Amino acid sequence: MQQVIMLLILCLLATALAWGLSREWHLVSQLFVDKGWLEQPISPYPYWGLVVLFILIGWWESDALSAVISLIFAFGLYQLAYFDAKTGFLPDRWTQALLWAALLVNTQSWFTSADQAILGAVIGYGFLYLLNSLYMALRHRPGLGGGDMKLLAALGALFGWIALPYLLFIASVLGLVFVVIRRFLTKDTGTSIAFGPFLAGAGIVWLWPLF
Repeated sequence: MQQVIMLLILCLLATALAWGLSREWHLVSQLFVDKGWLEQPISPYPYWGLVVLFILIGWWESDALSAVISLIFAFGLYQLAYFDAKTGFLPDRWTQALLWAALLVNTQSWFTSADQAILGAVIGYGFLYLLNSLYMALRHRPGLGGGDMKLLAALGALFGWIALPYLLFIASVLGLVFVVIRRFLTKDTGTSIAFGPFLAGAGIVWLWPLF
C-alpha cells in the first residue's frame, strides 16, 4: 500500500514537472523568436514519455527522494540537450537554474560536498573559457559558446570538480560517435555541431548510476 501511494505521488510530481517544463519551453522558444534568433517556435520534445521513466525508476528505487531529485536534473539536462541540438542555443535561464539547483542540493552533500560543488562550478567554467580563448587566439573565431561553459559549470556544481575530466571525456566520446555515424550516413563533413547536447548527455550518463 505504501509503495502504491509513493508511486501515485511520483506520478503527480512527474506530471507537474512535465507540464511546467513544457510551458517553460514554449515561453523561451517564443522569446527567441521575438528576438529574431529563431524563425518560428519549436515544438517541445515528448515530456510525457519521461513521466513513464520517472515512475519506473521510482518503482525500482528504494529511496524515492533520491529518485525524484536525480530525475529532476535528468529532465533539465535532457531539455538543454534537445534545445541546443535544435537551435544551437543554451538559454542562460536554464543553465543558471541548473547551476543554482545543483549548489542548493549540495549544501546537503547530495551528490558531492559543498566545497567540491563550488570548485566544480568555477573550474568547469574557467577551463572551457580558457580553452575557447586559446582557440580564438589560434583560429580567430570562437570554438565554444558561452552556454557550453555555463553548462559545464552547472555539471561541476552538481558532481564536483573531480568528475569534470570524466564528463568531458564522455561528452567527447559521444560527440565523436555522433560525427562518425553522421559522416557514414550523410557524408557530411563540413557542418559544425553543438557540443551542449553531448555535455548534457554526459551528465545524464554520470547521473544514471545514482538512481
